[in-house]
Amino acid sequence: MDAIRPNKPPSSAHHEYILIATDYFPKWIEVQAFKSLNARCSILEEKIFIRYGIPESITVDQATTFIRHEFISYLKEFEIQKIHSTPYFAQAKGQAEATNKVISKGIAKMVDENPKDWHILLYYST
Repeated sequence: MDAIRPNKPPSSAHHEYILIATDYFPKWIEVQAFKSLNARCSILEEKIFIRYGIPESITVDQATTFIRHEFISYLKEFEIQKIHSTPYFAQAKGQAEATNKVISKGIAKMVDENPKDWHILLYYST
């Protein structure tokens, strides 16, 4: 799971961030736009837990988004183990970075005419 901030301006709905969850085995991607990263991880409940069940673990990087007390207590609530990818082992982060690149390029291609609508077009770029 990773969070990115597109190079576009905030959307018309004031979204600034994209939270991306990738299932490493089938390479399935779920994305959701957020106004701030302090929000509860509704992407997990709405898109992953309902479809696939509660995972045993989630791999995240060392970003401040994923080391906040709120996120850690959220994972504990569902008994999900948080695994950190290490910066020294690039293969662990490779899939997340490749996915981020695909999402960013997809958004850039689709929003040339109206960059404030990227939060709507986000779902078509996956």
